[in-house]
Amino acid sequence: MVFRKKTLMFALFAVFITSAFKFLTHHSVVLVEIQQFTWDADLAVKRGHGLPESSINSWKNNVEPQKDSPLNDGTPSPADELTEEKPEDDGGQIPPAKSHFCLPNPHAPSVDVPSWRELVKIHRPALPIADGLVEEVDLVVHLSGELANRIFELAVAHAIAWRAEEDLDCSVRIRLSFLSQKIKGKNASTQHNFKKCFPQWRDKKFDEYDEDEMECPDCVLNRMKQNFGTDFKIEDPNDMTAYDVYDQFSQTLNKILSVRNNSTTDVGEKTVSFVRGHDLTVPFVYMSGCWQIWPVLQGYRERLRHLFQIDEDGPCCNLRPDPDETVLHIRGFLNEMPRVAPQLGFTEVDPARAVELLKHLSPGDRVALVGRFPEKLWGYVGTLKEQGLEVRVVPNEGKRVAPSVGFCFIQHAKRGIAGMAMSTFVQLGAFFSDAERVDIYLYDRGRKEYYSHKLDDFFTPDPKLNDRYHRHIFKDK
Repeated sequence: MVFRKKTLMFALFAVFITSAFKFLTHHSVVLVEIQQFTWDADLAVKRGHGLPESSINSWKNNVEPQKDSPLNDGTPSPADELTEEKPEDDGGQIPPAKSHFCLPNPHAPSVDVPSWRELVKIHRPALPIADGLVEEVDLVVHLSGELANRIFELAVAHAIAWRAEEDLDCSVRIRLSFLSQKIKGKNASTQHNFKKCFPQWRDKKFDEYDEDEMECPDCVLNRMKQNFGTDFKIEDPNDMTAYDVYDQFSQTLNKILSVRNNSTTDVGEKTVSFVRGHDLTVPFVYMSGCWQIWPVLQGYRERLRHLFQIDEDGPCCNLRPDPDETVLHIRGFLNEMPRVAPQLGFTEVDPARAVELLKHLSPGDRVALVGRFPEKLWGYVGTLKEQGLEVRVVPNEGKRVAPSVGFCFIQHAKRGIAGMAMSTFVQLGAFFSDAERVDIYLYDRGRKEYYSHKLDDFFTPDPKLNDRYHRHIFKDK
C-alpha cells in the first residue's frame, strides 16, 4: 500500500513538472527568442553584416509596440537592447536611413484575416537585415495532384508571397519556384492543361526542380537543417488554420533572415547548388501539401481570378451552362477509388439525396449534370425529372471531357452550383464563379473524422460570399 502511494505521488509530481515546463516554454518563447536574436544581431554588427546604429535608433524611435504586445510588459525590446550604447554626437543630425527590419507596413491594405503585423511584431521579434544583403527568399512549392489541387497550391503560394510584400516592410522579396510531383504521367498532363488553358501560365516552368534531379526533398531539407541548425519546412497538417500558416511562414522567414545576418560566410552573395544545374538561395522555404486553407486566400479573390483566368476562346472552354441552369457536380470518388473513398468519408449524394440538395428548385427549373465520369450521371436524370426538373448530362454524348472543360463549365454557372465540400474542383469553380447560389454538402462521417474544423471554411470560403453559400450535412446511410 505504501509502495502504491509513493508511486502515485511520484506520477502526480511528474505530471506537474511536465505541465509546468510546457507552460513556461509556451509563455516565455518571446523573451527567449528576443534574447537569442538580440545576441545574434549584435554578433552580426560585429561581423560587419548588421545595421548601422543610426538605422537601429531610427527603428527604435519610430516604432512603438502594440498595447497588448508581450514586448510592452516591461521586457526590453530588441531595439532597446541593441541601442544600449548611444552613437557618437554628430551635431544632432542623424542621417536618414531606410529601415531594413521586417516591420509592419503602415500602408498595407487591411484584410479581415490574421495579419502578419501581429505575428512578426508579437510572436517573433523583428530581425535586422543587413543593408543590401537579402534580396530574395525562395519559396519552393512541391506540386501534387491534378488541375484543381494544383490551382489551390499555386493560389496559396501566391497569396503568401503577396501578403509578405503587402504586410511586411522589409527588403525581402518572395520568389516562387516549383518542384514537380513524382507521378510523371499525371504531372505531364496537368502541366499541358495549364499551359494550354491558362494564358497567365503559358510561360511558367513547373519543373524547375524535379524530384529525379533533386537528391530527394527530405535529404535537401535535412542538409539545410544540419548546416544551419533549424528547419525551413512548412507543412499542411489537417488542423492548420490561416493563423497557423502565417505563423509558420513568419517563423521560417525570420529564421532565414537570422541565418543570413549572422552567418560567418557571405550567404547573401553565395548560393549553394542542391539541384544539379540549378541554384537556390540558401536557406529557402519549402512548402508541401494540398493547402486547402481558404482563409489564406481571403482578400485575393479578384487577383486570383485574373491569375487563373481560363482561355475562353479555345477548346478549354467550349461547353457552357445556360444562364438559367443550376450545375450539379458529381465528382465520382466512388468510381475512382471504390475501397478508399468510403473510409475517407468521400461519400457523394445518390439520386435521392440529390433531390434533397436541390429542393430549393421549382418544377420547370433546369439542371445540368457534370462530372469526371459522365456515364455514371444518367442514374440521376430520371429521379430529378420526377421532381418536374429539366435535366441534361454534359456532354450529351456521355463522353468524358477534359478537366479544364469541366472546370470552365462550373466557373461560368450563373443560376447556381451544387457539389461536394471535399471536391477541390467544385469548390474552386464556385469560388471563381459569379453564381447566385452555391449549395455545398458533406456527409457526417467526413465531417466528424476529418473536416469538422474546416466546415466554416468549406461552406463559406470568403466572408464576402456568405449570402451565396448554403451548407448541408447529410447523415451516413
